[in-house]
Amino acid sequence: MAPLSSLRDSLRLRLILGIGIMLIPMLVTGIVYYYSFLRLTLAFQEVVEEALEESAPLSQMELDIQEWRAALHQHHHRQSPGRKNNFLALTRHIEDAFINARSFPFSQEEEYVALEKARESWENARRTGLAHLESPSPPSVDFDAALETFDRQTDAAIGHLKTIHDLAQAEIVRMLKEMENIKEWASLSNILLFLISFGLVVAIGLILARSILAPLGTLEAGARQIARGDLKYRLEPRSEDELGKLMEAFNRMAEDLATSQTALKELSVRDPLTGLLNHREFFRLLGEEVKRAHRLNHPLSVLMCDLDFFKRVNDTYGHQTGDQVLLEASAILSKHLRQIDLIARYGGEEFAAILPEADGREAVVIAERLHQAIQDNPFKTATGDDIRLTISIGVAVFPRDGERADALVASADRALYRAKEEGRNRICRASS
Repeated sequence: MAPLSSLRDSLRLRLILGIGIMLIPMLVTGIVYYYSFLRLTLAFQEVVEEALEESAPLSQMELDIQEWRAALHQHHHRQSPGRKNNFLALTRHIEDAFINARSFPFSQEEEYVALEKARESWENARRTGLAHLESPSPPSVDFDAALETFDRQTDAAIGHLKTIHDLAQAEIVRMLKEMENIKEWASLSNILLFLISFGLVVAIGLILARSILAPLGTLEAGARQIARGDLKYRLEPRSEDELGKLMEAFNRMAEDLATSQTALKELSVRDPLTGLLNHREFFRLLGEEVKRAHRLNHPLSVLMCDLDFFKRVNDTYGHQTGDQVLLEASAILSKHLRQIDLIARYGGEEFAAILPEADGREAVVIAERLHQAIQDNPFKTATGDDIRLTISIGVAVFPRDGERADALVASADRALYRAKEEGRNRICRASS
């Protein structure tokens, strides 16, 4: 509010100086300019405040639902009371968020309708997720189908939240059109006044138009670009006065929106604990790599890795230490892969790696490097104890062990299972 107040004071001073020179004709011109400028600045302020007020809590709700979905997936693959409690805690948190969202100052009835639809979709997903939690283990095909239903219901809830964003952007466009109409009306009025004014009035009027309307037009163009989704658009302040400060505030708003959007996208594809790719993003990227390997006839390998006897760490030192060990193990595995390789947390203490351009022999070399790195690294506890861990790795090679993403993962997983059966702390190839 301070920059806008200072902006109004600056405009008032310019109008007083114009009136002193142009007398009565310029007095009328100044009133028209002041009225149109005030309407435009207030409308722009309303657009900015509404966009920030609606976007921030809704973006947080989307992030919470993404984390909630990831919690159920983690429990699905590695069931434990801790993951179940985490899912239930997030469920209560999101439920409270939906209750609070009903008091949001939405400007359109459609936004409330979309919010209610999002809540209904989330309620369906919640019921599906809770039913899934209470189901016996190990998961069956029906459980996987229920998890897919849960994902669809969760995606529907997120989609309705995004609809609210779209409605807000449409409202911004409408406000911009209204500002354009006000600007056109002011321009026509000024033309009529200029025709009956003196040459000096015309000259000074042009100076005022240049000093006020040009920056407003730049602000309007920037707001239109933001409404179209171009969050990289930035204004170039040409002065250090209040208008220049308003442009800087606009740039900061656009930067905040871009950062929020980037963070949301990053969180949707990352494991919340380790920061590695999550299970869903792993399969998406593996599918792309399989297509590329098919098209170019290039080699491709997949590693499935599992920390041996990791449950003992949690049972002995607690889950907090277990999480710290997982973080360190993630860093070690990432460090000893190639730059072109991709690694994901597949679930629990399982990791999966995509090795583009790696045939069977090179994949085994990389697997041995990971195996040795984990074995040579002592994990420190808070009490100073050393935890020595080993890792079992299954290797699958395209196209011999599978020509599709799911077939490759299944082959690597079978090889990992064989490595565990043979005593763990070893590497097994699917084709062996």
